[in-house]
Amino acid sequence: MGAVPTAAGDPVFWLHHCNIDRIWAAWNASGGKNPTATNGKDWANTSFVFASPQGQRVEIAIGTISDTAALPYKYDTLPGLPPGPTLASAAPQMNVLLKSVQPGAATALSSPSGPAAAIVLGATPVKTILAPTTPQNRLSQFATSIQTAGAGQFVLLLRDVQAHVNPNTAYQVFLNLPENATDEIQDSHYVGLLNFFGIGTQANHGTHGGGRDIEFDATDVLKRLGAVSALQNETTVTLAPVGAPAASSMPTISGGIELVRR
Repeated sequence: MGAVPTAAGDPVFWLHHCNIDRIWAAWNASGGKNPTATNGKDWANTSFVFASPQGQRVEIAIGTISDTAALPYKYDTLPGLPPGPTLASAAPQMNVLLKSVQPGAATALSSPSGPAAAIVLGATPVKTILAPTTPQNRLSQFATSIQTAGAGQFVLLLRDVQAHVNPNTAYQVFLNLPENATDEIQDSHYVGLLNFFGIGTQANHGTHGGGRDIEFDATDVLKRLGAVSALQNETTVTLAPVGAPAASSMPTISGGIELVRR
């Protein structure tokens, strides 16, 4: 599932795309219209070639299957429509609370300055310190406010994630993970899983290029840690590999890591 050339051979990929179709069907059911043409491309009349169960060539135009009501199946349930976009939600303001410091920094209590250092990932866990951008941005100082309604969304932002080729592994992301933590403790510090789908020239056949910003919603994690006084003065992010990365893949968070509030 982690590499474009082989993803379609993984049954999880089928479930993933079936749910995308379901979300699209919900959007259609709420009045959303399918695109007809972009950049001069007539999508409704664009055809793709498939093999029938008998091995025969079948050519199908997108316009003949884009209306699920005309297809021989239906979904048990459709997801509800989220609230309509507003100017604020379309372009939320981000307040950078903490950002990764240069290697060798003695403490996270000094405000970072200058560009963030690249974080090179490998076959062993990597821990980096996030320094408050101002002294009052230490997480321990506003741990109580995190618990209140309307505190906003806290996002862990990995800037410019790159790889020479797809590492064929993923990295578990933790906030303030203690040393030698049990599985139960790890769960309470777990933020998400960093994968490299579509990142790296081998994975994307050169079609994307460049790095990508990856976001994790860390709100619930911070609430859990704040409730048990686990938001120390020094904030750390640990990235632990699920397996060894492919040789010469060089997975890197080139722009560093930030914790932002929206």
